[in-house]
Amino acid sequence: MREEIARVEKLLEGILLLSEFRINASNMDIRPYNLCQLLHNSSQRFKQNLSTDQAARIELICSHDLTVEVNEQYFYFAFEHLLNNSIQYGDNSKITVTLDQVLLNDLKFASVFVKDKGHGISPSDAPHIFSPFYRGDGVGQSAIFGAGLGLTYAKEIINSFGGTLRLVESEEKGTIMEMRFLDISPS
Repeated sequence: MREEIARVEKLLEGILLLSEFRINASNMDIRPYNLCQLLHNSSQRFKQNLSTDQAARIELICSHDLTVEVNEQYFYFAFEHLLNNSIQYGDNSKITVTLDQVLLNDLKFASVFVKDKGHGISPSDAPHIFSPFYRGDGVGQSAIFGAGLGLTYAKEIINSFGGTLRLVESEEKGTIMEMRFLDISPS
């Protein structure tokens, strides 16, 4: 009963945070941040709520110091949803978070890849994963609690920063999610 109450509380907290986000989106405090530092801080904060074994499975690789404009609180919320999905659906695999710079049409972007080696997302589920309340085939009947809102929240928040969130198609086993932001680092 306590577990169920805690899960419902967590769901309600998420709904309230998203409601607050939508109300305050037009005057949100967006500032430049070192993305590697944000990822480090967020992953450390996230690990505090995990078992030692789960926390040890998360690896952060930053090959560049890149600067992006985001709201720190909401960035943490979105990124931690991606980590949570990898913990829940990653079949106890290693979770790798990689920050890299991508050049497209003479613009620099910061790309964050969150990768696990779990069972992955089926091609039939892929087009729907960002839809509210959508849970993939088999996931809805699983023992994993969720309402199908985490990726919806994450995408909306990341889009509000001018970024994108997408599922990366891969031949490898598992799931790769990519957050991409304009890199405003000085040249």
